[in-house]
Amino acid sequence: MGKRVVYVGGLTESVSDNGLRDLFNKYGTVARAYIVRHKNTDASAGYGFVEMASAEQALQVVVALEGALLDGRCLRLYVTPHDADPHYQQEDLWAELILTSS
Repeated sequence: MGKRVVYVGGLTESVSDNGLRDLFNKYGTVARAYIVRHKNTDASAGYGFVEMASAEQALQVVVALEGALLDGRCLRLYVTPHDADPHYQQEDLWAELILTSS
């Protein structure tokens, strides 16, 4: 199984998990979309992660949206080195992604 988790940077405070999911759904099936938030304030940290259904979809969305403007900001995307490994608990995967991206 290939890598299918995409880092998304350059997000504004107004972008929600659902908004991110809706944007990425145009390019394939989204398994999960998550915007990282500051622990104490719950404010957006300006980046998030999207897990696509396949590695091919993850790569396609990066090619399609890298450098695109969303709410006046330039999006930065890349496929992370992490895989949605079935041996991971979902919470462990997302916690690891958040910790390694901070």
